[in-house]
Amino acid sequence: MRSKEILIIEDEPPYRKAIKFALHNSGYTFFEAGSVSEGISELDEHPDIRVILLDLSLGEKETGRGFLEQIRERASQYRIIILTEHEEKLVAEQAREFGVFTYLPKATRAFTQSIRFSVEQAFKDIEKELLEEERERLTRENEFIFKKTEDLLAIQLKINSDEPLNEILSLICDSLRKLVGAYTCHIRVYNLKTGDFDLAAFAGPSEGIRSVLNSPKRKGDLFSCKAAVTKRPRLFKNLQDYKGFKDFREGLLKRPTLSEEARTYLYAIKEAYIAPITTNMFADETDAIFNIGADSIDFFSEEKQKVINEFVTQATIAITKAWQKQRKTETHQDYQNISKVLEKISKTLSEENSKEEIYDIVINGIAEIVRPETIVIFLHNKDTNLLDNKAEFVGNRRVTPRSEGHPTNIGLTGYVFNEGKPLRIPNLQSNDRRSPQEYPSYSEVLEKSYLPDVPSKRAKHYLGIPMQIGGEIIGVIQLLNKKSDYHGRIENKQCWLLERGFSDDCEGVMGIAASYLAVAIKNAELIEERNRKIRQLDTLKDVGRYTSSEMPLDELLDKIIEEAANDIQAEICLLFLLNEGKTHVVLEQSYGIPKEHLRDANNKDAHYAIGQGLTGGVAKTGKSVLKKADIPSGNYDDQIVDHLRQIYGKGKAIESLMVVPIKAKDEVIGVIKAINKKGDVDQYNQEDLSFFETFANYVGIAIENAQRYKLTNEELTIAAKNVALSHLVRAVVHEINNTKALIPINVEIIRDRMSNSNYDIKEMIDVIEDSAKQAVKFANSIQAFSSSKLGEREAQDINAIINKAIQQLAAGFERDKKYQLVKLEPNLASDLPTCSVYETPFIQVIQNIVLNAYQAMEESKEKLLTITSYKDEKNNLVKIDFTDTGHGIESEILEKIFNPEFTTKEGKGTGIGLWLARTHLNSIEAEIKVDSVVNKGTTFTIEIPVSEADVT
Repeated sequence: MRSKEILIIEDEPPYRKAIKFALHNSGYTFFEAGSVSEGISELDEHPDIRVILLDLSLGEKETGRGFLEQIRERASQYRIIILTEHEEKLVAEQAREFGVFTYLPKATRAFTQSIRFSVEQAFKDIEKELLEEERERLTRENEFIFKKTEDLLAIQLKINSDEPLNEILSLICDSLRKLVGAYTCHIRVYNLKTGDFDLAAFAGPSEGIRSVLNSPKRKGDLFSCKAAVTKRPRLFKNLQDYKGFKDFREGLLKRPTLSEEARTYLYAIKEAYIAPITTNMFADETDAIFNIGADSIDFFSEEKQKVINEFVTQATIAITKAWQKQRKTETHQDYQNISKVLEKISKTLSEENSKEEIYDIVINGIAEIVRPETIVIFLHNKDTNLLDNKAEFVGNRRVTPRSEGHPTNIGLTGYVFNEGKPLRIPNLQSNDRRSPQEYPSYSEVLEKSYLPDVPSKRAKHYLGIPMQIGGEIIGVIQLLNKKSDYHGRIENKQCWLLERGFSDDCEGVMGIAASYLAVAIKNAELIEERNRKIRQLDTLKDVGRYTSSEMPLDELLDKIIEEAANDIQAEICLLFLLNEGKTHVVLEQSYGIPKEHLRDANNKDAHYAIGQGLTGGVAKTGKSVLKKADIPSGNYDDQIVDHLRQIYGKGKAIESLMVVPIKAKDEVIGVIKAINKKGDVDQYNQEDLSFFETFANYVGIAIENAQRYKLTNEELTIAAKNVALSHLVRAVVHEINNTKALIPINVEIIRDRMSNSNYDIKEMIDVIEDSAKQAVKFANSIQAFSSSKLGEREAQDINAIINKAIQQLAAGFERDKKYQLVKLEPNLASDLPTCSVYETPFIQVIQNIVLNAYQAMEESKEKLLTITSYKDEKNNLVKIDFTDTGHGIESEILEKIFNPEFTTKEGKGTGIGLWLARTHLNSIEAEIKVDSVVNKGTTFTIEIPVSEADVT
């Protein structure tokens, strides 16, 4: 029991002294008062007083009854012993109301003994009551603990059973509200995609209150989301007097649709306890807000706050577990998406200009998975020591990369390149909250040139990932600003970007993308180099063929200049020939710049005296020149530079050139010149020069031959047709046998350099090798029309042969833009019987018809080729229709198209393609027919007898 404190209210001091003397040595503490007011003061100052000795007669002006009136509300706390004279007492009802314990007459002989007994009984009565109260309190407390434990166990079971997060949080809110008697309880959870705190659970006296809380809140909003900033629990008292809440309330009350329950809530809510939740799953930030509201003042005692925090802990566990599951799912999805990106890259590697397509694939993949505001792929240029912008994505689309390079010695991206490690700003997982502007490597100079193109006009987040292969940093992928789902959808630009920026997961996905992109770029360069060499070999063979042809010189030079420019990737290519007096070399043909743009002051074509400048010097010495820098000024450089700048923009210049002599019988007959190399490497090297010299040697022989046979076009056409068949076998077999020797060598080189894991490229190489073998077989078939050289005639799946023929043509179609416009629709019957054919020549027949159809549709608006296979049951045939939407064939021409000397290609074709097709088909008892309507299209039909094995 607490200390035994007694208040004596008696106006006569001697009597007070007598009372204390009567109770001395009993362990009591005494307080004295001579009036009502003094008595009240003593009670207020000493809250542990429990026994009051009160004289009902306190002089002329005051009475003990007056004292009792003033303590009426708290009288039950005390045991009041009335001191009386003349047996004065209160009526029974008043005595009970005022909490009177007993009466003691002042004037008795047994006063001392009576007062001792009465005081002791009063304290015993108090102690008994306190024990009863304690018992009741413990009972209530035990019931509370039991209910709390029961609620927490129910919550934990729901968490462990993987119930939806909103259901778990709703149970937490409802249980806590009922347990502590709160008015409302709700939980907001951070939305990782929008940056808002969304209402995830609510419990209150009515659902109508939910409308007040439904809308998402941003960090720092109102009173609840302010706790998200401090990350500490906060108790808001007297909400009705809090300006932020009053403004919020007045705004809502203006809504005509606001429910009556919501209006009641806005005035009933008095206090709120806010507890922020941090899971540390993605950053040391507030991930949820637990809000408990009360409709009374001083509701949130320390004990209640402790209980609330236990439920906050359960909410933290539930959110953490749900986010772990969500993160696992999203990470799995991200890696699936990045795998699709890598798969697309692998399939693209064998294509022409594959690097550009790879950039598109990577950028689109990053944009979808990581959702940055801008993406830039930089590659290091060893010649300039700058990071060249190869591909750029801004907002929601890819844009033309800026021409100026990024310095490697300044800026955040320069830091990533030099250090060779990722840089993420801010990095909340490492508790680094600096902005890009606060980082030491940040460059304000680069900001001024770059930020105007950024939709949000700011740099809030940065992620730079180095691209590394074999220990070499070849470039950097730069990401700026993590977008929210609001990006571009709402006017408030502050909502466009997520506060937290890029996460560990973003960095992980980007690391994979950067590593694979580095390998893909290197592979693309190797494949491009391989393709370039193959094209160069093809070009040399083409030029070699010109040496034995009777082609007009103008046409020959036109072909030579175009093939030279394409294969050495020249922006401009110029071909000069020695004049008759052998005093000058004169421009005969140009590529990349019109010939008439290069004239002197007398309006003469570009020319150089022998020995004049680089061009004339090569014509004199017969020795090639390669220049990469400090190129001497030439006579026509101003015209060339002006033309280049019109095409490529300001700042363009002559950066690299090759000048090579053209010789015939060891004498210089001209000069060929290449200016500026296209592509990633804009400088010519010795390897380029070596090929250019070889090319020039072939050109010399071809030009000499063309000058020797100066036939008219009509003569040339007749001659070509007359000798077509006689030359066919020798020329085709010779060239295909050359291919037979070249392709396996190059295929083996590619296989040696290629990673064994790159199955897509391996399959493409197999197709190349297989095509070479088929070409050799077909050459043999043309050579002798002998079945012994055609391979085996076997029952074949005609649909499979059609598909194989189309597949072999596909790569060529993708390289040629005019063919990319044609839509090819196979419509192949699924139940075709087999036919007895020779596979290789039959593929050539199909490809010949398809190519003719593509060429026939070059000028058509609708470009559609349909290939249909089906069985003619009546005649026991398999038929294949090739129907195009080309210009059609006039009736007078239709009857001639299978003649070997006939062609519609104005001197450029031999006319033997369809003749060969019909000849071969006739040899296997098959036929080819044609039906055509001018301006509508043409249908070629192949009819093949069904194999005997399939004849029923």
